[in-house]
Amino acid sequence: MAPKFQHDCDSCEFLGQFFGHDVYACKNPSRSVIARYGSDGTEYTSFPACEWKAQLLNDSNLWHIGDERKTFKQIVFSGSEMEAWQAVVAAMAVRGLETLV
Repeated sequence: MAPKFQHDCDSCEFLGQFFGHDVYACKNPSRSVIARYGSDGTEYTSFPACEWKAQLLNDSNLWHIGDERKTFKQIVFSGSEMEAWQAVVAAMAVRGLETLV
């Protein structure tokens, strides 16, 4: 499967398309996971890959979102970017966590 959207980073590895998002593991020093939903430069969601792995394996940490405190899984599976985060989780399930870190 080829990416649907333009992505111009030579350090990124395309992991597949899930829930309408092209998912990449970026191998640059920041080691990010990226879910792209369009070709425009700002049409993506990203997060440090090491944080994804740590948070998915240990959901005891609470994050402050405005006045609320939520777990990482609550953030991933709710809200405006839910499909992007679910696309990343699907890519990790298919390709493995080690692909990202």
